[in-house]
Amino acid sequence: MLGISGDTPFSHAEFHKRHALPFPLLSDVHRSVIQAYGVWDEERNVAYRSTVVVDREGRVREIYSTAFLHPEAMLNDIRTLLMEEDARR
Repeated sequence: MLGISGDTPFSHAEFHKRHALPFPLLSDVHRSVIQAYGVWDEERNVAYRSTVVVDREGRVREIYSTAFLHPEAMLNDIRTLLMEEDARR
C-alpha cells in the first residue's frame, strides 16, 4: 500500500509523522501518476481523493473515488486480488 499526492516530500514527511501512517507516502509534484490514473481535476488543480487497486502486473483492478465511502467493497476487492495471486503460485 502506498499513498500518492501532489504535495511535496517535506509536506508528506510531516503528515506521515503526525498521523503515524503504516505505509509510505509518495510525492507526485508533476502530477504524472495522478493524471495516469485519471484522478486529476485540472480545472480545480487538485487530485480527487481516490483509492486505486493495482495487481502485481500493474493492471488497475478498481478505482474508488474515495475509500471512505466504499470500505467494504474496497477490502473485498483487495481480498479477491490476494486470493487470485495465491492461486497462481
